[in-house]
Amino acid sequence: MTLGAHDLQLFAPVLILLGSAAVAVTADLFAEKIERGALPFISLGGTVAAAISLLSLWGRNEEAFGGALRIDGLAIVMGLAACAATALSVLMSASYVRSAGVDFGEYYGLMLTAAAGAVILAQANDLMSVFLGIEIMSIAVYCLTGITRDREKSTEAAMKYFIMGAFSTGFLLFGIALLYGAVVTTGGADGILQSPSQSALLRLDALARVPANTPLLVAGLALFLVGAAFKIGAVPFHAWTPDAYEGAPAPVTGFMAGVVKAGVFAVLLRTAMVSFPSPGIDVEPASTWSGALAFVAAATMVVGNVCALAQTNLKRLLAYSSIGHSGVILVGVVVASESQNPAPAAAVLFYVLAYVIMTAGSFGLISLLAREGGELENLSQFSGLAARRPAAAAAMTLFMASLAGIPPTAGFMGKFLIFREAINNREFLWLAITGIAASIVSAYYYLKIVVAMYMRDPEKGEEFPRGDDRWGAILGLALASIATVALGLCPAKVIDWCTAAIQSVN
Repeated sequence: MTLGAHDLQLFAPVLILLGSAAVAVTADLFAEKIERGALPFISLGGTVAAAISLLSLWGRNEEAFGGALRIDGLAIVMGLAACAATALSVLMSASYVRSAGVDFGEYYGLMLTAAAGAVILAQANDLMSVFLGIEIMSIAVYCLTGITRDREKSTEAAMKYFIMGAFSTGFLLFGIALLYGAVVTTGGADGILQSPSQSALLRLDALARVPANTPLLVAGLALFLVGAAFKIGAVPFHAWTPDAYEGAPAPVTGFMAGVVKAGVFAVLLRTAMVSFPSPGIDVEPASTWSGALAFVAAATMVVGNVCALAQTNLKRLLAYSSIGHSGVILVGVVVASESQNPAPAAAVLFYVLAYVIMTAGSFGLISLLAREGGELENLSQFSGLAARRPAAAAAMTLFMASLAGIPPTAGFMGKFLIFREAINNREFLWLAITGIAASIVSAYYYLKIVVAMYMRDPEKGEEFPRGDDRWGAILGLALASIATVALGLCPAKVIDWCTAAIQSVN
């Protein structure tokens, strides 16, 4: 493989993010404390530049690095989702990191590096690119989880996340090895072994040529799904999620929830469409792919939303909520794998975009209200927020309504699109019913937050800090609020854009 200008052009968004990470870390070495206020602007500039670079590639359907990466609509939309999560998280972090004592270049460098890993995942066209993208993203997120080293809860969460992540990486890598073996040892390698590059055996489309009942394929796919399920917090690999979400700084938690899901769901969706395509070729994906994912999706929706009911810590509540939302997105992936219609896959893209925005907004509000003594985490600490900070309470109410799927918000439109496609595919009608029931249950615990803010008196001595230096969190919340309403009221253009993105995948 010869590295050329064409490859570098397609890889430019990743290079921009990594370059900005290096600049942020280097700038911190030479900056006095008073000059560290420039770090968010460096990071935000790099993220915006990467997003512009991605947009400039729209309409192109090309491969880079010998087919290891593919630039198409799916890669661009999911890459933009990762950039959006990063930009909002950087804004939320601008004042938070100073009060938490972690206003270092490394903080922003790790965020940008994790975003670069997510963009690689969105572009991944072979199994090794998937592995590299996941590890680049994951290692950076592990470090971010424990970056507030003086907080015992943060270091404990980072250690748990790292240890369980290492186990999941082992499953993922072993699964990749078995999938490679399935391609090499079956007729699925016909026509591929003649390729000038043996790396073609690792390509996702090579798996489509392997008979569905091949033992190596089934075993490899099972292990691959274990690794992917851990990253998105799907049941039964979700135990790390509440601890990691609670221990990580609030802006990092919102970043983690959005960027990781954008990257991993891009891989799952591409795998569903390329490796295990819809009926129309001689494979039976239901026995090895959609059938397994369907049960995982149902369990994830039920467990996530039921466990959230008992939570009194807001970050843990939102962690279980995140698990439930992973189940909803998995429903879209399942239906997309069994449909030749681009609508289910487009619904997944729309939902990921909506989820990134409303989750970043939710954790952004926690960042806004943070003080030197720590974050406001318990629901009781939000009592009376509406009386003292009406704008913050209104924003939180909007995000909770969107997460619950109440119209006219982005969350409602996302759930409507996914459940509509599941209902249209009668085979997965039961998944839609399960998801709708789980969404009804979720309305209760989201409503608890609203009730605390509007219908309860504030705790004695409780304060909700405000100040001019919180411009980043205020701007981030405003942008997230506007986007949440806009995607709910005027979704047509974005849906058309997502549909066009899916139609470019081959």
